[in-house]
Amino acid sequence: MEIIETRNNQAVTTSLSVSKTFGKQHKHVLESIQNIVAENSAAKSFFALGSYKSRGRKYKMFYINKDGFTLLAMSFTGKKAMEFKMEYINAFNQMEAEIKQQAEHTRLPQSPEELLELTIQVASRTEHRVSNIEDDVNELKNNVLIDSGSYQVIGREVARKVYRYLDDRNYPHTSDNTSSMFADINHGIKQITGVKTRSRIKSKDFDKVMAFIDAWEPATATRMNLIKKEMAGAK
Repeated sequence: MEIIETRNNQAVTTSLSVSKTFGKQHKHVLESIQNIVAENSAAKSFFALGSYKSRGRKYKMFYINKDGFTLLAMSFTGKKAMEFKMEYINAFNQMEAEIKQQAEHTRLPQSPEELLELTIQVASRTEHRVSNIEDDVNELKNNVLIDSGSYQVIGREVARKVYRYLDDRNYPHTSDNTSSMFADINHGIKQITGVKTRSRIKSKDFDKVMAFIDAWEPATATRMNLIKKEMAGAK
């Protein structure tokens, strides 16, 4: 059992620890503390009432700071008692040094310059976190595929553009004509988006695809095949 612990950022021991270390009955240690407080009310701040459990039952004890321990241990005599006193005092000093060191690491700014430096550090860390979040959001947005609604819109616009092209030039809606037109426009969409199928188009490319469909014209080879088919059918 550690003889010194921290409580409310203060190094303390307990009446239970003292009784075990110095070989005294706990009830006698409690009586000594109560006598000290009765004789000097100012010493009340050196002791804080607490409790511990043993065999399922709760018992009273006291938390004791360094000053309280000094008063309490005055009546403990003998060579062994002196060794224990020194052990407690060293443990108190070590714990207080650790608490002080931790406090220095977490202390608040003491001057406008320190406050400004802390503000800049916090702002820099916050900006870095926000930047990382924005990058993650942008990456997510850029890799999201188009939803079913957008997919259907593209399909309707592709069909509308193909059939309007054929109608404007009085080409019949034969399977050969429509298939060559759909193949041509879909090939263009795949080229500008870098995907193999329209279902893999990303949301960020939706507007680009719609603009391409609106400006689409069949490739020269596709137009020549239409003319060739029309001429062959006219013979």
